[in-house]
Amino acid sequence: MPIRITSLLFLVCLISACAKPERPYLGVVTRASEAEKVTQEDKMRFRLQEIGSRIQSAGTQTCGRIPKFNNGCIYEFDLANDVNAYTTPGKIHVNSDVMSFAKTDDELAIILGYQYAYNILKNNIKNQPVSKVDYLGLYITALAEFNITSASELMQRLASNPDLSAFIGAPRGNNADRYLAIEKTIVEIKRKQNNGINLVPNLKN
Repeated sequence: MPIRITSLLFLVCLISACAKPERPYLGVVTRASEAEKVTQEDKMRFRLQEIGSRIQSAGTQTCGRIPKFNNGCIYEFDLANDVNAYTTPGKIHVNSDVMSFAKTDDELAIILGYQYAYNILKNNIKNQPVSKVDYLGLYITALAEFNITSASELMQRLASNPDLSAFIGAPRGNNADRYLAIEKTIVEIKRKQNNGINLVPNLKN
């Protein structure tokens, strides 16, 4: 009897020593991470499409209200990996970092409105100052029914980011005059909204 017990204990110990600890299957973890990444990208694309479609509608409408503006009025937004925005025929490509930088949908709309205005002006009027782009962009964003109150603060934050400042045409140095002009445009737009006046920008060619 003692011999049998000793043999049994020896067998149990042997099995325990040879048994390998279970390790997680890395393939499952990798696939889960990839799935999460795709999901985040899909969310960004959906957000860009949802906000971008409203900016596109307002931009097209605004462009049609400006005399002699009949070229380069329709653009779609597309998510891209490049640091700065760039345009291909009919599309404005937006960096995912910009999407993450915008804290709210209103902020993202302001940025998209700026880009839409930039492309409209580029295709209709040459050598337009950034103040005109800001001006038209805020009208487009307001017409799309987004809140533009934070525009000046947002532009200052973007200008201080070396990786994103070019996205809104922010030169180095003091931009105080630009921010003041943005605040004046906000007041102008709010006044029109409060008085039921159509949001038509006053661009002097």
